[in-house]
Amino acid sequence: MAGRFGLVVNNGSNLRVTDLPPGEITPLHRTHTVDYNILIHGSVFHITEDGTETHLTVPGSTLIQRGTMHAWENRSSQWVRWISVLLDAAPISLPDSKGELMVAPEVMTDGWVPPSRRTMMNQKMQQ
Repeated sequence: MAGRFGLVVNNGSNLRVTDLPPGEITPLHRTHTVDYNILIHGSVFHITEDGTETHLTVPGSTLIQRGTMHAWENRSSQWVRWISVLLDAAPISLPDSKGELMVAPEVMTDGWVPPSRRTMMNQKMQQ
């Protein structure tokens, strides 16, 4: 299997179906794949580590990414479903603290809170 998470075989592909319940968010993650994410039902936010959000609302809407550190969030009261076609890809390179390029690792984090939720949490704590 290619990559740490074994999502696709070397030079292969995988089709995944994801169902995300209302109010849930996936862990922040990055994989060594090219992903074609196609909304089937509901609405979902794609959130990158810098807080950039893309809101998919129309069935058939497609978001394509490669090596992006991201999470998915369902802010609605309905379940959301999308399919993802994952294609094995070479890892992306990112600059390290010295500005030299390094291979970005595959990552899965727990406990990450997107910037939009941090703001809401801070506001509630100050009340």
